[in-house]
Amino acid sequence: MLRFLLVDAGDIVAELAALQRQALDRMAGQLRQCRRESDKLAEAAPSLEPMLLAGVAWRVGECLGSEDPAAQLADLDGELVEFVLAPYLGSARARRAARG
Repeated sequence: MLRFLLVDAGDIVAELAALQRQALDRMAGQLRQCRRESDKLAEAAPSLEPMLLAGVAWRVGECLGSEDPAAQLADLDGELVEFVLAPYLGSARARRAARG
């Protein structure tokens, strides 16, 4: 039992961290394709997309830690779409896209 808690658990955490990193890299790559929409972003820092995704993860975490996470998450889609698209499309276009 102790081996599971101390050794195997560490392996599981490392494996989950690797899977999370792969998923974030895939999503960041997809977002990076949006740079074609804006001349301003052609030379943006390579960390832009991972930082945007970190912001999304933080915001979701805030909702999950609230008193009514289901209600908080239900209202989150538009906010996150606008947040992620604003650097690429500008605020007005991102807001329109977020509204559907």
